[in-house]
Amino acid sequence: MKEIRVGITGASGYIGRRLTNHFIQQGHFVNVISRSSRKFLVHKQLEIFEADLSNPDPEVIKAFIKKVDVVYHLAAELTDHSKMLGTNVRGTQAIVNAVKGTTKVLIHLSSIGIFDFSTTLTIHEDSPKHPLNLYEESKLKAESIIQNARDTEQINAIILRPSIILGLEMKSHILNHMKQLLDKGIDLNISREVVANFVLADDVVNALIFLSKEEDAIGENYNFSNDLALADFLGLIKNILPSQRRIHFPGKVFSNLLKVLKWLGIFSISDDGIAFFSNKTTISSSKIKEKLGFQFDSNYPVFLKEYLNKPK
Repeated sequence: MKEIRVGITGASGYIGRRLTNHFIQQGHFVNVISRSSRKFLVHKQLEIFEADLSNPDPEVIKAFIKKVDVVYHLAAELTDHSKMLGTNVRGTQAIVNAVKGTTKVLIHLSSIGIFDFSTTLTIHEDSPKHPLNLYEESKLKAESIIQNARDTEQINAIILRPSIILGLEMKSHILNHMKQLLDKGIDLNISREVVANFVLADDVVNALIFLSKEEDAIGENYNFSNDLALADFLGLIKNILPSQRRIHFPGKVFSNLLKVLKWLGIFSISDDGIAFFSNKTTISSSKIKEKLGFQFDSNYPVFLKEYLNKPK
């Protein structure tokens, strides 16, 4: 097996940790960028570069990139609006600037949320874009930086756009909301047209590794979701939770109820969370599956059983 060196931003996050461990276990070397080296255990195959991507030091980024063959740009600010544009946009620009003029492969983890879900029933790679919040706006701007560098500098870049990622160590507000409702005896009669745009973290990690080996993926964007009917997903949760009598609500009535409960301050849920329970837009992953041959391996029933039964 050929020894390689990979660079990973966002290596302290759930996806980044899994990716880092994979390459180290395979005998490869890993460069990581982090605001603090204390987040990582010392390892002979791991080199840590301290940097804040919201205010990136070009010299540190250049040193981080110098010896690597593949760069995984996973770092993203999800909640702090004051750092969101810095980390997600300027940080991406710094990484792109460092790979210009090289043959290194850049794999960028973006978001499916950049698309317009209100006018499109199936999201494809070229579907209309319409981000609804600052985070998604920053991810679209980051993509634009990468696309511009592809066009003008011919950098070797791949973009992966996952939907809502579920992982055992990742807090999911949507999944927790569904569990809370069922625990309180509320059941939903939801149309089978309503779609849950989920993907498991294991599949995201596998796809990132897979793309690094596919020359045909360079220069391409890939949407990534393992959709299923929301009714089926709720059924899987009910099969795991203790059996009890529940009040059945029609899906449309429930969505309106959530809006009222949110307005009254009784139930804390975002507008995106409310929209989730009436979403009928599917995400096509046919490009990565049919053109590259990627296969989803992860199993929702197994994941949910572990997630719902894990110690709090």
